[in-house]
Amino acid sequence: MSLAWFSRLCGAVALLAFCVMLPTAEAQQPMDDGGIQVLVSNLASAWNRGDAGAFARSFRSDGTFTNVNGTTFEGHDAFEQRHREIFSGLLKGSTTTMNVRRARLIRADVAVVDVECSTTVPSGQSIQSKLLLVLSMEQGEWTIAAFHNTGVQAAPLVR
Repeated sequence: MSLAWFSRLCGAVALLAFCVMLPTAEAQQPMDDGGIQVLVSNLASAWNRGDAGAFARSFRSDGTFTNVNGTTFEGHDAFEQRHREIFSGLLKGSTTTMNVRRARLIRADVAVVDVECSTTVPSGQSIQSKLLLVLSMEQGEWTIAAFHNTGVQAAPLVR
């Protein structure tokens, strides 16, 4: 083993040790989960009032929405209109609870949030779903850049 090779190896090990010790962006940025909690709480409250305008308030003009059926909508107006239809149609009078399961700061102004939802329709049927929200900080407030809703169904028994 040559001295030059050993020197390069030691340099590589030192660089690796330095990189491992660097704090991540998550560690450097405090998580504003209070603001995120407020946004999610406002969503649930607007849903429970059947208020499509309030439900869409934080949705960006260029945001994307994928519903539980996989249909996609683009833009604030389409998101609000779709929820206006939902609140006056099959889910009229429904109530929901939304609980933040996990929120991760990707950058100081971007967060990914997992939300568990339980929605009860007037017939008493319960719908379980999970939201994946991508939020961006705009003028000091979290806004919804992407809203992906996935229905949760019982898995068939595997034999």
